[in-house]
Amino acid sequence: MPVRAGWIAAGGAALGLAAAVVVGMMDDDPDVARAAAPTSAQPAEPGVVARSITVTGTGRAKGTPDTATLFMGARAQAGTAQEALTAASENANQLLDVIRGAGVPDEDIQTSNVSLYPSFDQGGQQISGYIAENTVTVTIRDITHAGPVIDAASAAVGDELTLGGISFTIDDPEPLRVEARGDAVEQARAQAEQLAELAGGEVGDVLTITDGSVQMPVPLVYREAPAAGAAEDAAAPIEPGSQEVTVNVTVTFELA
Repeated sequence: MPVRAGWIAAGGAALGLAAAVVVGMMDDDPDVARAAAPTSAQPAEPGVVARSITVTGTGRAKGTPDTATLFMGARAQAGTAQEALTAASENANQLLDVIRGAGVPDEDIQTSNVSLYPSFDQGGQQISGYIAENTVTVTIRDITHAGPVIDAASAAVGDELTLGGISFTIDDPEPLRVEARGDAVEQARAQAEQLAELAGGEVGDVLTITDGSVQMPVPLVYREAPAAGAAEDAAAPIEPGSQEVTVNVTVTFELA
């Protein structure tokens, strides 16, 4: 303790030296220095809130599909590639005539695939002919017309008709997104209020909100083409069911 003795002997009655003695003692013992040092709260950085809650809410809304997409085609088999392509083209033109006759505009009809491949004999060694196919994607904006279109195509093209499947969509899903988004924000607030109560606080103002992912599944229903010669009044049954739009939002609330 020589430093302390020297300071005290030099003038213990002076205020400045007394303060120096205290500092000297704390320098000798780091633990004491830490305990005696004054503390003060560090100011938060500008724009940063010290207490907040961040939650993610998920909202859902259901709607009935109003648009059907058909994947239809016409095929043909012949001894040569040229003959197969020609026959497939003729069948495809018949198919297109039926589709247009049902009131589907050209902008809703799109060729999606044209294929040609060989067929083989039973032994699989020799080419016995060729198979050609022309496939179109047809958008039908009135689902009630989907069944009659399929049946009319089957009657026109017969066994050479191919039907790859059908999908359903909602032409304007924005109203469902709005509904689901509102549900997501409400759910986020409910979660934040529960967490705040458990933490002994209250939910304050919204600090940030992020509109997250939007999910809208498109179910596919596959079925085989109707048999040729089916009764005209036995329209293919089409059931669109329902679709669900899901929206996620992330919200940060102030924790008061």
